[in-house]
Amino acid sequence: MPLPSPANHRKKLPMKPTARFFLPYFLCLALPLFSGCGSKAAIETARNDLRDFSNYTSEGDSANLRDYLNTKKGNVKLWKKAAKKGIPEGQVMFGLSYFYGAGSRENKAEAVKWFQKAAEQGHAEGQYQLGRCYFFGEGISEDKGEGVKWIFRAKEQGHQRADALMQIAKEGSRADTPDVAIAKRDYRDFRDGTMQPPEYLAATKGNSSAWKRAAEGGNPEGQILIGWCYSLGIGVPLDSVEAVKWWRKAAEQGNIEMQFVLGLHYAAGIGVPEDMTEAINWLRKAAERGSSDAQVTLGDFYSRGLGVRKDVTEAVEWFRKAAEQGNAGGQYRLGSCYVDGLGIQKNQTEGIKWWHKAAEQGNSNAQLMLGILYATGEGVAKNELEAAGWFRKAAEQGNEDAALFLREIEKAVATTRSTAPTSTATSQQSSTQRVTCRECFGSGRWEVAGTSIQCPTCNGTGSVAASSVAPVRSATPAPAPSGNLTPNPWTGSAARAQQASRDAVFQPQLHPFVQPRQPTRTVNENLGLEERCNACQGTGRGAISGRCNICGGSGRIQRR
Repeated sequence: MPLPSPANHRKKLPMKPTARFFLPYFLCLALPLFSGCGSKAAIETARNDLRDFSNYTSEGDSANLRDYLNTKKGNVKLWKKAAKKGIPEGQVMFGLSYFYGAGSRENKAEAVKWFQKAAEQGHAEGQYQLGRCYFFGEGISEDKGEGVKWIFRAKEQGHQRADALMQIAKEGSRADTPDVAIAKRDYRDFRDGTMQPPEYLAATKGNSSAWKRAAEGGNPEGQILIGWCYSLGIGVPLDSVEAVKWWRKAAEQGNIEMQFVLGLHYAAGIGVPEDMTEAINWLRKAAERGSSDAQVTLGDFYSRGLGVRKDVTEAVEWFRKAAEQGNAGGQYRLGSCYVDGLGIQKNQTEGIKWWHKAAEQGNSNAQLMLGILYATGEGVAKNELEAAGWFRKAAEQGNEDAALFLREIEKAVATTRSTAPTSTATSQQSSTQRVTCRECFGSGRWEVAGTSIQCPTCNGTGSVAASSVAPVRSATPAPAPSGNLTPNPWTGSAARAQQASRDAVFQPQLHPFVQPRQPTRTVNENLGLEERCNACQGTGRGAISGRCNICGGSGRIQRR
């Protein structure tokens, strides 16, 4: 019997209609499953390889990176698959294969493209690799500013090599060129000097070309200075958009002050569209890194619900952080929260303590509030002399409410003294009695051109012999002022509420480090200064206090 022919076994069998109908649908369902399995394997491989790469580079010799990647070059196709799926680990590994020519032809420009994709997704290794490329000009034009920006972002996520490279970048940028040296020197003088930004920049604008070159090379000091030039229109056209552009570069390199300034500009919509979310973002960066100005501003925003959910308790915490660093604004606000029980348990004693700290640093709001407390005896022993002293300090800084109070309290004290009962005591007794010195109001000090000097009338004692006061109204010590001052609406909680609303104003165009010096304003500033004051004969000295109430101590008033 002949064997069956192989050809008989190769005869095609007809496909059943049902199978022919369902086969395309089966393939459509099955292929994605098989593909998904491959993608999952590619993703896992890319993640594991990047983890091993990170461990290797943090402990080993960076010169052997190419050799290390060559041991993994068999996985390049999997890295590419993961990269095209948008997986950042795959994008980084595929980029590294191009950068070092491991498993792929070396092409650093192509590597930068893949690093960029990972970096824009917020991946720390991608940000670090992209930053390196920019900083050293590998695969892309050198741009140290852009490089430091990405390195800093990786550093913020705890990337160890980014932290080390950031230090190298800082040290290298300081000694890069003479332009950088000029920018650093001028920035130090700009920040720590006594001149205001317009004055300083106008005096040193001859160096602006050096600042610009330093800024273009990525130097943050140069970026800050050239930004101020554009902000104030000194040496260049006034352009707030250009100013913010340069400040952003410095802020992205981690400059705390510029992070604060950038936050204020976003809040005010100066040079950029108003964006409270972005403002809070930059202010928080600066505040968390210790900027007391940013901490105060962030506390203000929380206390008023600006850009964030209103949270007075959170505001108090930011005020406390600033206050503990010695920020007078933070101390004043923290004291107000304690006194009024806002966001914290009410504690007037603690509040007054913080107001004292702020007032001693020259905060006119705190000085005003202390004056009110001492004048009314609210929370402290009533003391008109102490009240007048604080009112005077605040008035000298231009606080109009303090100037008003100072006039009222001096009138009340003068009235009390003029109505004091006379005595029939002998002149010998009167010569041994002492009364409050009218020239220094009992303080023993004069304020002359912002400097405290000893009162020449009482030699700093605050009192004089009763017989030396002309006319002699009393041979006995003058009674303590009764404190029955003219009723005034600016007392207690009403004053604090009014002052808090005024205190909310911030000025992002001002330099944040050199605090704007308040012009010394006298009580009668609005009168003008054009001729000698007849009340004090041009001496500026008053009969009761150390200053004439008519000319405010200037010795001159406006011609009528």
